[in-house]
Amino acid sequence: MSISIYSVLFSVLISGILLFCMILFCKQCEHMGKTELITAIMIGMLCFCRILFPVDLRSSYAIRFKGLYADLCSTMMKNVMFLGRKYEVWHGIALSIGVVAFIKIVKFLLEYRSTLIYISKMKRYPEEELEPIVSVETLHKKKYDIRMSGDITIPCGIGLFHKYIIFPCQKYSADELHYILMHEIQHFKEGDLLIKFLTEMICCILWWNPLFRKVQDLISHGIEVRCDTQITSQLSAEEKSQYMMTLVHVVQNKKNEKSMKSMAMTSLGDTSTERLKERISILCNKTGKKENKHKVMAITAGMIFLLSYCVLPVAQYGAPISEIEEDGAQDLDLQNCMLIYVDGKYELLDENGNFICEYAEDSDTVKKLQVLIKN
Repeated sequence: MSISIYSVLFSVLISGILLFCMILFCKQCEHMGKTELITAIMIGMLCFCRILFPVDLRSSYAIRFKGLYADLCSTMMKNVMFLGRKYEVWHGIALSIGVVAFIKIVKFLLEYRSTLIYISKMKRYPEEELEPIVSVETLHKKKYDIRMSGDITIPCGIGLFHKYIIFPCQKYSADELHYILMHEIQHFKEGDLLIKFLTEMICCILWWNPLFRKVQDLISHGIEVRCDTQITSQLSAEEKSQYMMTLVHVVQNKKNEKSMKSMAMTSLGDTSTERLKERISILCNKTGKKENKHKVMAITAGMIFLLSYCVLPVAQYGAPISEIEEDGAQDLDLQNCMLIYVDGKYELLDENGNFICEYAEDSDTVKKLQVLIKN
């Protein structure tokens, strides 16, 4: 088991394919219920794991490619000197991506912590307005902390351990207050805040792949749809109508607040007008017959993930004919040569064990020969 430029490039390709499959799956699911949401998250985790473990198994089958792919790999494997040590170009690229990811993670965690501290200093929502709707004692027991802020225009929830529900500084009717609380508390019960937090962390790690931001948006929408359907399944027709009116009212008061998604928050109205229409349509049962596509997609994604470790695309280089002298030249192939390691260097031998030439341990030629002789 090893990590090479070939395994890293293939890992990037496979993760992109998995993300693309996930986007198609999410778009085809008119009603993303709990099962569909779990399937989408599972595909996202497979993509993350493929990037996290870009290994080349010794048993994998090498598929050789010439042309552009070989030229790219050759460029990536070129040696550069840094602080007196020799590195390959792709090492520097991988290190740069890792450093940026680390900075983004640290920045997100610091901003998340400072946001929670800022929220903890906000004014508490008047308990006399909450008491007729839900017992304040129950809220405190479940660690639901209700606050008010003039910095937001839509209600939202945040927090993994200490749970904050934040209302904008505007007046809501008793019914609207009831449904907003139901919505945000349902998010906490289902662990949606943890999902939001983890997807934001993965976005920091995969910052170089813009597809994952699209995936994050689709997961966020799926979370809101699931929360809507779970709540309205317990309501009467009249109550469901009131809930939908609350959705419309909240979105009408929404302003542009791009920072909310980056803070792993949930929000009743964190959606566009088109997405709101889709949510209302789903609640009105106008989405048609629901198809069970999650099993097929889960199996497909799992097979892509597993089979990707069974093959490995490697570069194949043609012999530099113009540089070969006719006298003393030998026709070597994978069947009549061997590469052995002796005293800190590699020696190339013919089929009879006769010495042909030697190479330094870290030379580009040795790395290319190791790939070719592997299978």
